[in-house]
Amino acid sequence: MGNVYAFSALTGGTDDSYLDYFDGNDLADGDFAFGIVSGKKYNYVLDADSAATENSPYIISPDSNAGDKRWVLVAPAGPMSHVNVYRNSVQTLAVNAANTLVFNTEEYDVLSEHDVATGIFTALQAGYYHVCAAVHISLPSSSDDIVYIYINVSGRDLRGARTIGSPGGGNYAFMVSGTVYLNAGDTVSIDVYNITGGNITTEANQAWMTIDRIA
Repeated sequence: MGNVYAFSALTGGTDDSYLDYFDGNDLADGDFAFGIVSGKKYNYVLDADSAATENSPYIISPDSNAGDKRWVLVAPAGPMSHVNVYRNSVQTLAVNAANTLVFNTEEYDVLSEHDVATGIFTALQAGYYHVCAAVHISLPSSSDDIVYIYINVSGRDLRGARTIGSPGGGNYAFMVSGTVYLNAGDTVSIDVYNITGGNITTEANQAWMTIDRIA
């Protein structure tokens, strides 16, 4: 069994409260580090042959005598990712554009991976995640109004659905669901493409998203 290190910050180390402060000459395979930073729990193991490019918080390189040694983020013991968020106000969706739904209210976010300011989920761990989202939108009266909703993974629209408005307009519910594989650091958002005669709005408290890591 390796040595165990504790920290309260990740990079920029000036003392042993920082993970990257520990000298690479003192580190070996199997060393373990744990800490809570800004309310998030992080667990790392030392891979002496990694040589990966530093990518905080997923890969941390020692500041001194790093060589190929890297701290590698590992899945924490206990609950996996579980997110349930919604939007408590209307959101304007610009015409002829991709609009990211911003879910500004959290029911829960076990690992603090969702950003209420942007609507973007960032996976702490690699794995399979089930994503489900829905939004209610009032469409105008044009018969050729089209709205698409997609699960966007790190800039790529993967799962989608389309609704075509009928003459007279009306309220429509859009829903998308699917299981995606995420690497650590991958992002998930819900994109709505508005191809109508103008800007449209969501209904307050009628846009939501859940994300659950299943494996």
